[in-house]
Amino acid sequence: GGMGKEDDAFRKWFRHLGELRSMFPNAVFLALSATCTKTIEKRVLNVLGIDKKNVKFFRLSPNKENIKFVVKKVPNSVGAAMFWLMETLNNLKEKFPRTVIYCNSIKDVSTIYNFLTSEIPDSLNYVQMYHSETPSDCKSEIIDKLGNDSSLRIVLATSALGMEIDVKFCNSVIIYGPPVNVADLIQETGRIGRDGLPSVADVLYNSYQCKQLDTEVKTFLRRDVCRRQTLMENFHTSAEMETVKKSLNQHHCCDICAELCTCGHCILLPIEKLMNCVASEDTAKDKYSSSNSETISYFHESDQFSCLSDNEDQ
Repeated sequence: GGMGKEDDAFRKWFRHLGELRSMFPNAVFLALSATCTKTIEKRVLNVLGIDKKNVKFFRLSPNKENIKFVVKKVPNSVGAAMFWLMETLNNLKEKFPRTVIYCNSIKDVSTIYNFLTSEIPDSLNYVQMYHSETPSDCKSEIIDKLGNDSSLRIVLATSALGMEIDVKFCNSVIIYGPPVNVADLIQETGRIGRDGLPSVADVLYNSYQCKQLDTEVKTFLRRDVCRRQTLMENFHTSAEMETVKKSLNQHHCCDICAELCTCGHCILLPIEKLMNCVASEDTAKDKYSSSNSETISYFHESDQFSCLSDNEDQ
């Protein structure tokens, strides 16, 4: 997937592989990728000087049927966008469903972490940061905790929390600010639900975060048809997409399919219930209007958090 990122350090040297192949034209060449879109595939073949007619493709779908895709537009302010998280974490504490929150930068990771821990001091016991600047011993501790049913509830991370990580007992991932390309989006959402249980990937974005996104990611966010189909179309041929469509479960596919479903029995996962409990952006009001604080105050209906108690035993 490296050919799809402008900032990859090895991009320059990857191009020289085409020159190497020209020196050994009869050598068998094997190219592997965990998440390769059709666009990246064309670029890789071009750079390597490979004729598609002479290639044998072996594809495994990146589609994980147990992961539901949900997209929400949020306020630009981190405090407003993550107020629901602070409120529900403060209520549930160690009972909060284990969740990985991916951000595009260390700055965003730190901002959300500081917001949570300053508002809820004891959250230091079950909230951690993981990024390239995290000390090695802390990384090891976090990885160990993610590998078992520990007290760790929330991990705020950049892409440094990568493919080699096996996150257990986790069926919720939040993407705060979508990655630039769909390959990274697939990888980040695929970190959860490895037990096969129903899981959800919540993609939160604001207008500012959309500026640098690839067209494919913008389409995923804004298109008003099945998000899974929109995402998988980047990886599959038309014939392969027919197989994907046959496997769709409208009850647990994406937020758009859920809106179209009329069964009346669709079940929201715990993290979805928690997000839906919080007032909308329109009810937000700055708590410290005379300061620079991003802490946001919401005016709640009296029964707004009634669903929190429903989630405590889940």
